[in-house]
Amino acid sequence: MRTACAIVAVAVVGGSVSIVQAADTSAIRVGVNTETIGPWRVQANPTLTGAIAAFGPPSRCTKVRGLPSFASVEWRGLGLRAVFGTYGSGGTRPCQAVHAVRLDNVRASSREWQTGRGLRVGDSLAKLRRLYPQARLRTYTRGVAPVRGWWLVVRTSRVPDLHSVPALLATAQAGRVTGFVVSVHAEGD
Repeated sequence: MRTACAIVAVAVVGGSVSIVQAADTSAIRVGVNTETIGPWRVQANPTLTGAIAAFGPPSRCTKVRGLPSFASVEWRGLGLRAVFGTYGSGGTRPCQAVHAVRLDNVRASSREWQTGRGLRVGDSLAKLRRLYPQARLRTYTRGVAPVRGWWLVVRTSRVPDLHSVPALLATAQAGRVTGFVVSVHAEGD
């Protein structure tokens, strides 16, 4: 997982989302209560430490503007960017508080990423609608990093109230898919 991967696929199977990397058969799975990102079992260690153990050192780690206990972390070779944070301890140095900050979301934007139904970054919105007829264009504003996109897989969150969360979302611009977002929200209290 520490090397750049050539092909990635996302599949929806049995209520879970899978992103499979052909180079090492690692997968990202997002179910109702579980997330696995490559070799990383998020529930076992949802911290930045867990991500570093799975993916190696990040290419970059910076604070999220306006959220001093949140960090944007990139693994450029994998085409991944993740937001980690905490609503509890962790202080104002999230890139150094690797044991305290927890995963909020992961974004994949390189052209190698594709869904199990065959939707790739760069594909047309017509193909998105054909492969995901239930998808709706919506803005997700409850997350740490609000995003507008096509909700491909949706689950219900109970915190702080019942509301829909895009477990898998496709972003788009100028009629083309520009990336995928997997929402985890493990940052806790």
